[in-house]
Amino acid sequence: MADMNRKAATARPMGSSNSVSVLVEMVLDISSKYRKLLLIGRATELLIRTINEPCRKWNSPIRALNRRSLE
Repeated sequence: MADMNRKAATARPMGSSNSVSVLVEMVLDISSKYRKLLLIGRATELLIRTINEPCRKWNSPIRALNRRSLE
């Protein structure tokens, strides 16, 4: 974030080709960080699913036994 602020502060007025290249660099930087966050989110979701799946398999027989004992 500080890097983007520094780039924005050193940018020349709009209309110069340097400011356009700085804006392009900022957009590419933001998009790469966004992609990394998406990958982290997907990996976290997969990890949670992997952990929860065995729990569901073990809990369903236990729940069935609990229902029978309550009847």
